[in-house]
Amino acid sequence: MPFAFQIWDATGCDTLQVTGVENCDCLTDAGNFIETMVDVCWTDTLFLTFSGNGFLEGDDIRQYVLHQGTSIQLQSIKAWNDQPVFVFDPTTMMTGVTYYVSPVAGNNLSGTVDTTDLCLSVTPGIPVIFHGSPGLITPVGDTICASMIYDLPVLFNGTAPYILSYQMNGGAIQQQGFVSGTGSLSITGMTSGMVQFLTLSDGYCTTGLTDSFQLVVHSSPSVINIDVDCDGSNASYVVTFQITGGDSTTYTVSGPGVLTGTVFQSDPLSAGSTYSFLVTDQHDCSPVLVSGNHDCLCQTDAGDLLGGPVFICAGDSLWVQGSGTFLDADDTLVYWLVSDFMDPVKTMLWQFDQSHLFYPGLPVMTGQVYYVVAVAGNSGNTGAIDTTDVCLDYSNSIPVTFVQPPVVHAILPSPSNQFTCQDTIITLAAITAPVSGLNYSWTTFGGTLLPPANLSSVKTTSPGWYTILLTEQTAGCQDSAGIWLGASLGLPQVAILPPALLNCMQLSVTLDASGSVTGPNSVFSWSTFDGQIISGSSTSVAQVDQTGTYQLSITDLSNNCSSTGSILVYQDTIPPVADAGPDLVIPCGQSAGVLSGINSSGQSALSFAWSTQGGALSGPTNQMTAHAAQSGKYLLTVTDNQNGCMDADEVNVTQAGGLIVSGILVDPPLCFGEASGQITLESITGGQGPYQAMLGSISMPAPGSFSGITGGTYLLRVNDALGCTWDSTVVVEVPPAVLIDLGLDLTVDFGTTVVLTPNVLSPGSGIGSFVWSDPDSILCLGCPQLTVLPTTDMFISLEVEDQMGCTAEEDILIRVILRRRVFIPNSFSPNFDGINDVFALSGGETVDRVKSMAVYDRWGNSLFLRKDFPADGISGWNGQYRGQQMDPGVYVYVVEVVFIDGSERLYKGDLQIMR
Repeated sequence: MPFAFQIWDATGCDTLQVTGVENCDCLTDAGNFIETMVDVCWTDTLFLTFSGNGFLEGDDIRQYVLHQGTSIQLQSIKAWNDQPVFVFDPTTMMTGVTYYVSPVAGNNLSGTVDTTDLCLSVTPGIPVIFHGSPGLITPVGDTICASMIYDLPVLFNGTAPYILSYQMNGGAIQQQGFVSGTGSLSITGMTSGMVQFLTLSDGYCTTGLTDSFQLVVHSSPSVINIDVDCDGSNASYVVTFQITGGDSTTYTVSGPGVLTGTVFQSDPLSAGSTYSFLVTDQHDCSPVLVSGNHDCLCQTDAGDLLGGPVFICAGDSLWVQGSGTFLDADDTLVYWLVSDFMDPVKTMLWQFDQSHLFYPGLPVMTGQVYYVVAVAGNSGNTGAIDTTDVCLDYSNSIPVTFVQPPVVHAILPSPSNQFTCQDTIITLAAITAPVSGLNYSWTTFGGTLLPPANLSSVKTTSPGWYTILLTEQTAGCQDSAGIWLGASLGLPQVAILPPALLNCMQLSVTLDASGSVTGPNSVFSWSTFDGQIISGSSTSVAQVDQTGTYQLSITDLSNNCSSTGSILVYQDTIPPVADAGPDLVIPCGQSAGVLSGINSSGQSALSFAWSTQGGALSGPTNQMTAHAAQSGKYLLTVTDNQNGCMDADEVNVTQAGGLIVSGILVDPPLCFGEASGQITLESITGGQGPYQAMLGSISMPAPGSFSGITGGTYLLRVNDALGCTWDSTVVVEVPPAVLIDLGLDLTVDFGTTVVLTPNVLSPGSGIGSFVWSDPDSILCLGCPQLTVLPTTDMFISLEVEDQMGCTAEEDILIRVILRRRVFIPNSFSPNFDGINDVFALSGGETVDRVKSMAVYDRWGNSLFLRKDFPADGISGWNGQYRGQQMDPGVYVYVVEVVFIDGSERLYKGDLQIMR
């Protein structure tokens, strides 16, 4: 624009006019992005990173525009934003189409960039592609066998590679990757059910799926319970087995036989031949081959007979026991009585169908040795065993001897069959068949035998029934006979009734012989050598008061015949045992103690009676238990109700109390928060041990010490065995704590050095050690101060220990904000005027070095390349190529920058040389 100024002074002398034309260069620069190209899923938000380059004049603002076309002319605009953040608008945009995002800078027009500003700056946009969600073409259902590995064809649309997640029958979620839009999903270990597809991810997007695939898996048939059985002749065999799994309605078995449901039975096969059967169903999934050969061997086993030689009385029977028998289907087991166990078939005398042996009679004779043999084999046509059976089997043999039982022909008295006054001893004799080896045993009921009673004849002294038992010694065969011996009328018959028992209530008993048979002029006389007759010694009824043997003699004075008899008198004077229990202490807090006579004993039901001397009874006193209401001596009297005998026992009762605890020592913990204190109980008196001490919820036998105690106030309680309690409050001193303060958590920029200085308060004699650490390592030992250069967020801990060994710990979180500041100019003027002569990068503390810088002309020819130099704003390209200055114009740069955290970033852009 032209300008004109007129200048004069106060004198009005000549004036000076200054005129001219000046064009002001636009300084507004919208800057650029760090990214060079961006791919983003259409459901995600696009975030771009502005490089920080550019320049805004005083009234400028910067905004960002999403548009089509690479021109800096803002056409086909899709969206504006104050930040480089955009979302996909499906109403105005399409996936897969390349859009551009440009920074725009210019005058501020009511919060928006004035697009009519003459100095409007629009940076050529960086390409952005919004990618659509990938898709899956759903396969149809299929049917396979369980033993197969199924490859399911899948077809995708989107951008490879793909990751497909799926779930089988609601089980664990699985994933499989694909490098192209077509592939196979391998499914193994599957049972019939649903394959549910969950998500599909391609190179850019992840989308949820609702597709599913129905898979029907058929299991293969299997064979169980294979059984091979020979027939009774062992000439042929039959194979049977059961089929499971697969399709039971379409089972088929190749080979001769019958399939009934799931059970197959073959036709009879020759012994020693081979069999082969193929089992399958309509799905033909892994047919099962059942094959083999079988030779039928004799399995018949007559087993073993148990026991040794047997002697049986003729007329008795015996069961023979055996073990280990095995019979074929058409076998039978019988028992033979043979005369020669070496040749059973030829010497068989008798057959028993069961193991029940008896004397068969002729041709078997008593007194001779025969043999019993178990025989197993096929049944013959007549019901007898087939002795031609090739599998005929014999057991071992047992010798058997049938013994003739003895016979008692008569029992003859001598010289008569009645006792008289003159014949007081009668001899009885047993007349038997001529059998040797006999045992004699005489018994009597009501009579009297003179020893010995084991001979063929015995002597008797009184009327009664007499029996002789004969026993053959070899087999124990027996026979018996009996006879009655009476008495003539002149001999008295003594009959004494059994007397009652003497006991503590019955002090005397009656001996009653009034039922004796006597003549009209009989005399009674009682006598004893170990008892005592108190009355009636010359009558039929006597009274006695001691145990012993009492004899009665009755004499008939008309014929001087006499008879005697005796009777024993017993007594029951066994006293019961009274047991009032151990001495009793009434526990603290109880008004009475329980007295118990439960350990008392006797022959029958007992009666109880409690009394006291100096004490007091509460409640009933005639029960097994009673209640003692105070200290004193208590007496229990026990009576046996059967014989009236008694016993007594005493028990002492005292009242509990007087528990005293003394000598309580308290050792406080050394450091704050430590459980190193101790409370010791030194002495306990009174009460009754053992003692139990409780400190809060902790208990121990007392006396003793509670260890691991922290500072505080505790309730100490001591109990004795009688329930008495002693309580006390114990105060354990709380030591002061070691305190650390590292300050509040910090937030610093990337590359900032942080110095941590703790404020430590120690009640002891000073801090002895410092330990700085992070979750992975020790940062410093013994450092009172820590200096760190965090590149990422750091969680730092400090643990200190004072001279007393007490510790404390404090943590601090340092958050690091990553601001990678790199300034790359978009123009320079290499005219050697000392201003902007070099194309160089400037970086802050976060930049380690420039890894490489390359400059190209518009045709891609390399003009400059330098590696590993500082981003100091000085080192760079001077605008020359092979010593020649390059013409003004636009060039392309590619720069790799390494930051101090080791990360790298690539920058590309246009560079203009100005002269």
